[in-house]
Amino acid sequence: MTVLRIDVERALDELIVDEEGMRFQGLAVILAKQKWPDLVARERKRDEGLDAYAPAVLAPNGIGKGLACSTTAPLTKVKFDAQKVRERFKDVTVLIFATPAKVTGTTETEWADSIKQAYDLDLVVMSREDLVTQLMLPANAALLRSHLRIPVPLEAARRLRTRIFGGFGGPERRGRAGKPRDVVNGAGPREMVASEGPAFVVFLGLTLTCENHRPQVGEDSGSPRVFGSENGWQALPLPSIMTG
Repeated sequence: MTVLRIDVERALDELIVDEEGMRFQGLAVILAKQKWPDLVARERKRDEGLDAYAPAVLAPNGIGKGLACSTTAPLTKVKFDAQKVRERFKDVTVLIFATPAKVTGTTETEWADSIKQAYDLDLVVMSREDLVTQLMLPANAALLRSHLRIPVPLEAARRLRTRIFGGFGGPERRGRAGKPRDVVNGAGPREMVASEGPAFVVFLGLTLTCENHRPQVGEDSGSPRVFGSENGWQALPLPSIMTG
């Protein structure tokens, strides 16, 4: 089975029809953090108008940002969120509005002018097209299963893992001096993670560790992580979700 664009669009439509705002909020926060990593998710109840918040004092560029999510997209909703932001988050100058509904470029420009004039906030809209484009990326395949309940073709992940590490649960391929081979078609795990992001590792169902790594102060040694040296990569067996 191949996940098609229409599958993602139908899943987003279901979120709207079923009024599953909380599930969409969880998805939107993850996708927004991929674009603006300094955003911090807020509790789902009594969030004071923002679903994620990047304080200006912690933002790399000193610009405070806030994320508001809604399964519907009327301008009245955007204005309602903007009003609460202006009252409670004085350092926020950029309001990001995420919605699975369609928002045309013309509409977004009109909204941005209105919000800027009334609340002195720069509006950025993450509408359906933006969300679908992000969700179609291979690195976000796990989100299709976890948040949109789309069956991800795990067989493709199995084949890719076999190409990279030489099989399931068995010994990794060994290079010279008995060290794990970390180069496949010119790109090893480090290069793959650097280019595709940590979600790529999650999609493959892998936890990459390095035999030379020592946990740092305050680091949870039992949590999944990506570390390594030139020849120190190892792949742990696939978790049950990927092998079942």
